[in-house]
Amino acid sequence: MTVLVVIAGVVGVVLVRRRRKINDSTSRKLIAELPELIDQLLVLLRAGYTPVNSCLQIATWLEPPMRDVVAEVNLLAQRGVRFSSAVAQLRQTIGPPAYEMVDALIHLDQVGLSATATLDRLSTQAHAQRRRRAEAAARELPIKLMFPMVCCVLPSFILLTVVPMLVGTLGNLPAHIG
Repeated sequence: MTVLVVIAGVVGVVLVRRRRKINDSTSRKLIAELPELIDQLLVLLRAGYTPVNSCLQIATWLEPPMRDVVAEVNLLAQRGVRFSSAVAQLRQTIGPPAYEMVDALIHLDQVGLSATATLDRLSTQAHAQRRRRAEAAARELPIKLMFPMVCCVLPSFILLTVVPMLVGTLGNLPAHIG
């Protein structure tokens, strides 16, 4: 009986960790797609679309995690929920990086004033944040590659260059000594 409890506990812990990992991965993908969302919203808003119509149009151009989130907002808006309330869902789904964008869209929908200057600034910030994340990942790359380098490349270098040289030298050594 205790064995079953221990096994159930281990399986539960593994499932919870896997779910957290999937949620973290989805969150990272959504944050990575945020600059494209802002850029495409800017294009559509400058083309004369309303915020509601731009969200309806944009869903077809986005990648899957963000497409699903925007499609959910569109579904809520089509069911009769106010657009500003539907867009507010993005705060919970995407998280803090989307707060300013959501506020700008709500302001644009409620007041009707142009929020393209705010969205321009947000786009610049989102692209800069993406660049900083890419630079941080590039700085971590040598650390991640150290293990394969030490365990695979270095031994093969020794086997292919140093060992034949030593064998040749040790093979000619008795002829030079004697």
